[in-house]
Amino acid sequence: VDSSSSASARRIAAVRGAALSILAQPYHKRTRVSIIPFKGMQAHVQLPPTSSIALASRRLDRLAPGSGSPLAHGLQLAARTAREAISSGTARRAVVLCLSDGRANIPLSASATGSIAEHTGGHGYDSWETAARVREQMRGEVLGVASELNHLRTLGVSTVMVDTESRFASVQSALAQQVAQACGGSYEHVPAATDSQLVGVAARATRAALLGAAAPRGGEEPLAHVPLRNIVAGMHCEEDGENHNGPQ
Repeated sequence: VDSSSSASARRIAAVRGAALSILAQPYHKRTRVSIIPFKGMQAHVQLPPTSSIALASRRLDRLAPGSGSPLAHGLQLAARTAREAISSGTARRAVVLCLSDGRANIPLSASATGSIAEHTGGHGYDSWETAARVREQMRGEVLGVASELNHLRTLGVSTVMVDTESRFASVQSALAQQVAQACGGSYEHVPAATDSQLVGVAARATRAALLGAAAPRGGEEPLAHVPLRNIVAGMHCEEDGENHNGPQ
């Protein structure tokens, strides 16, 4: 979740409400949710994959908005978290929901060092041309990481880009749509996302992922109903057959 702007307070409230609502559903007992905010120089895992409502509530109470939008690092960390959840055997599938207005202004190199000064000479960009070049570099990084998420589709990772930009035809929304395409995922424009809307997005994405995994092969009948089990950014993971309850 992009926590980098004045509008991020609304996004944070919506994500918190959606995560707790999903975990509270009785038919989501095997669901794990992870929250990865990105702001300042870096993204970080605020809430590791868990099914504990108590842990989620405590961790998400500490989530606060900031400045800077390291979108590429946020997607990179979401991809890593989803991949580790599946490779460790604790999840069979993961749905990455990325909430962002499509702005990216922190390069991966700055996320790695924790400082942007060395990339701007410490005094900002020296010319419009330099700023434009860096913006194009960051766009390329974002789309490059998105393509990594595309490769994870074979492991059971699907991605939804939830565009919170208020102006649908803006440059930012164009990038958000490109990210969704590069991920091989889907795109939703929800400019004033509420927790109930996010729960709906997660449900649709999860159902699509499950239906895709259960797509009929030659001669097979399609499934009439596929139960929703189980979200990174929200990461929504359908676990294996065992019960992996997080700390209470």
